[in-house]
Amino acid sequence: MPTMKINNIKKIINTIKIINSIKTISSIKTISSIKIINTIKTINTIKTINFIKTINSIKIINHI
Repeated sequence: MPTMKINNIKKIINTIKIINSIKTISSIKTISSIKIINTIKTINTIKTINFIKTINSIKIINHI
């Protein structure tokens, strides 16, 4: 009996370890996708800024 209990406790501990590592992997994935989203946002902002600059240049040229 004591041996079975010890084995069961080991199994439970191992399961908890696996679950924890899966949670960590999941949170790393989430962080990564947030970073990707932020990068895309930055790229889009840069594109917008460049677009506005272009429009302003065109306006200046037209004004002249």
